[in-house]
Amino acid sequence: MSGIGGAAFWDGRPVPDGLAAEMMEAVRHRGPDGWRCETRGSATLGHALLALRRPEREHLGPVWSPDGSRAIVADASLYNRDEVANGLGAGWWREKPSDAALILAAHERWGAAALDVLDGDFAFAIWDEGERQVFAARDAFGMRPLVYHWNPRFILFGSEPKQLLRTRLVPAEPDDQTVAAHLLFRFEESEKTFFRMVSRVRAGHVLVADAAGATQRRWWSPDPRREVLLERPADYHARFRELLKAAVRKRVQVDAPVTCHLSGGVDSASIVVLAGELFAECGPEWPPFSTVSSVYPGLECDESEAIAAVAARVPFEGHLVSPFSEALVEGLEQEIRDLDAPLAFIQRGSAKAEARVLRRIGARVLLTGIGGDEIAEEWAYFYDLALHRCYLRLVRDAWAFRNASSWGFLEILRDSLRASLSLPRLRAVRRILQRPPQLPEWVNPGFTPARALLLQPSGPPAVTFPSRLQQQTFDNVTSPLLDRTLEVFNVQASTHGIEARHPFLDRPLAEFVLGIPYRLRSPGSLRKSLLRRSMGRDLPDTVMVRRRKVVFDSYVRKVIAESRGTLQAMLFGTDRWLAERYVPEARARPLLSAAYRDSSLVAPVFWRVATLELWLRKVIERQAESWSDR
Repeated sequence: MSGIGGAAFWDGRPVPDGLAAEMMEAVRHRGPDGWRCETRGSATLGHALLALRRPEREHLGPVWSPDGSRAIVADASLYNRDEVANGLGAGWWREKPSDAALILAAHERWGAAALDVLDGDFAFAIWDEGERQVFAARDAFGMRPLVYHWNPRFILFGSEPKQLLRTRLVPAEPDDQTVAAHLLFRFEESEKTFFRMVSRVRAGHVLVADAAGATQRRWWSPDPRREVLLERPADYHARFRELLKAAVRKRVQVDAPVTCHLSGGVDSASIVVLAGELFAECGPEWPPFSTVSSVYPGLECDESEAIAAVAARVPFEGHLVSPFSEALVEGLEQEIRDLDAPLAFIQRGSAKAEARVLRRIGARVLLTGIGGDEIAEEWAYFYDLALHRCYLRLVRDAWAFRNASSWGFLEILRDSLRASLSLPRLRAVRRILQRPPQLPEWVNPGFTPARALLLQPSGPPAVTFPSRLQQQTFDNVTSPLLDRTLEVFNVQASTHGIEARHPFLDRPLAEFVLGIPYRLRSPGSLRKSLLRRSMGRDLPDTVMVRRRKVVFDSYVRKVIAESRGTLQAMLFGTDRWLAERYVPEARARPLLSAAYRDSSLVAPVFWRVATLELWLRKVIERQAESWSDR
């Protein structure tokens, strides 16, 4: 969780004085261990550092090649430094190269193919003075953000949009297509940001930019023909556990306290249990480790029992926090400004309370269970059985699975058979027979981008896998929604000096799961069976037998009811309603009244509208002050 920024002028003109410093000042929170800028010729680069290993404190700032023709800034944590260095061989200009220096050298040696060698979380940009070109990339899942603005005269890039907008070279204008996706909760495109003139480098993509244009292409494209064939089913479980354990191990090799978010779910519980196992093996080499959990006494979403059962199995200090100690709207406007987007979570009380604990104990790394659903869910397995007409096996496995899901036996069969009809030759017929989608009544009927989004067909997958289960897994880990979720999590964590790491989103682990043919993935009577069977009896029964994810409706109802008056005054207590062209005020007011009564359906809608209105106000404020922090 460092920060990067920079600019390059294609025609060779000098960079305006202080441009990079101004950009990096906007993300000072990303550099608790300092930040530095350097300008050479027509390019300027900046780096803000969060040091997680002691030698890293010497690695502040842009890194230039020995001949000075190329330079890199990187927000990167490489987990295979020794492997990369050994592959490069001798000839280093620095005895202990930084991760940025390794990436630059790897790119000089192997070009874009270097990305296949790198194992880690990264976002970086390389400026080539001779070619007058920028080469930038993000890791496979988009753990670190990277945004840019291109035009025929120059390029600006950074970790967060505020860096670009603050230069006054980029107008702060809302992007209507992204606003429509936000309101309808249909993020199907990940290159756009909420600002019309700011683009995002997509997860798993490279950006090549010069005076002629800026193009992106996917670099992480696992081979769909690769099959992982092991002798016994138990071998798959053992291999999954081995890879997940390795993913945890490499993410805690730091010289700073580490905390893991622990809920009562199988994903975070598995990470904590594996961390306990690693602690027993590593002993004094293990960094200070703890867990942090939100509890909801008296509400149906409380997971205290499961949290306690997991905590009893590991030698770590556990911290319990109450989300009710944080008011829903306290600091909300500032958080939306920090995010550069109307994407503050409605469960922000939990994140705020946990962040207080992390600051108090000095933690700099937070492990989470994000990615467990995307990697381990096996629901599409039943679609494959129906698609391949394995009806007897479908009936047998659906019967076994009926108690592992909130869906019953007949619902599993019906959904699987219906999904099997989604063949290309039938899709046109289904579109003709289906009623055209209608805009929700609360959306302004004149908001054309929202209507266009409803009619827009989904594009083809970036990679086509032989089974629905493999395709679902790949689509999940490369989805624009996951990309945005990780970006929000990253920015929120960065404001507290924390780097968030997600062991389930690990390339070797994902590629292993993607290589398993669907016919070898029978879930039996367990949801996320590959994960649960890999953990076995190491997980408490209270975690192992859970049938569904916890729903936080009771919490949402409570906090919205408690904050109703404040929200009413904040949103509707003035004579301005900036979201009128998206959601008329007359249609937004009833949403607040209904939100705390029907939290499962109306509350998310109300929250999207409310955060959009508050974000638009911040846009107007920053336009007026030219994005300065006066």
